[in-house]
Amino acid sequence: MNRTNVADVRAEYRLRHQLPQVWPPPAPAPGTPLWIREIQHRRGEAIWDDGLRPTFKRDDGTFEDPDHHDLVGYHMVQTAADGVVIGGLRSTPLEALSDSRVGRCHPARAEHLLRSRGLNDSDVLEVARVWIAPAWRGAGLGAELILASVALGQVLERRMLWCTAGARHGERIFLRAGWELRPEFGVHEEPELADTLRVAVIDPGRPPAHVREAVTMLANHFRDTLRRVPQSERDGNLHDQP
Repeated sequence: MNRTNVADVRAEYRLRHQLPQVWPPPAPAPGTPLWIREIQHRRGEAIWDDGLRPTFKRDDGTFEDPDHHDLVGYHMVQTAADGVVIGGLRSTPLEALSDSRVGRCHPARAEHLLRSRGLNDSDVLEVARVWIAPAWRGAGLGAELILASVALGQVLERRMLWCTAGARHGERIFLRAGWELRPEFGVHEEPELADTLRVAVIDPGRPPAHVREAVTMLANHFRDTLRRVPQSERDGNLHDQP
């Protein structure tokens, strides 16, 4: 999308606002579903960000962000009015992760954080891979996706969400949404992402007052979506979804 159209695009988004969609982990099957491959492609292009993170562009000129955790996570997906995917994030049950990004920062402190709150892996969702297509940045999509992750935590009756938030952009959005940084994990350089990361957490059952109404609305929306959409439809091509 031409960056000269950004103002018009943002105005259109506000006028034709669409709530984020939530898609649960696909049913076990050989290969990767088309909708996840599309997310990986568009996410890779957004994270590449005009060459800021070169590893996300292949030698043949295509973009990709393959991640096996995509197959076990819930995906928040934001689409434009024409159905094109323009942003998303992934929320994964901690017990389904083979390699927790928060745990990787400091395993002992991650374990202590859980114990100090009387939690185990099945109480936690790990939020990761927040992305917005460059032409759509500044329209508030990132903030809404993060609120959507809190809402999903409520729906799934999780007691904590955690993530590694980037100082370049993501950290500020998480903090505005009521997440808290955990200084005991320190700061971690991530050269592939051209960023530094810190651990942030939130209790989805007790969001701050300034976001509570939005989180409740999104939680009700997701409950309805997850109840009425058959698994066979969820596993199809993203463009075919309602």
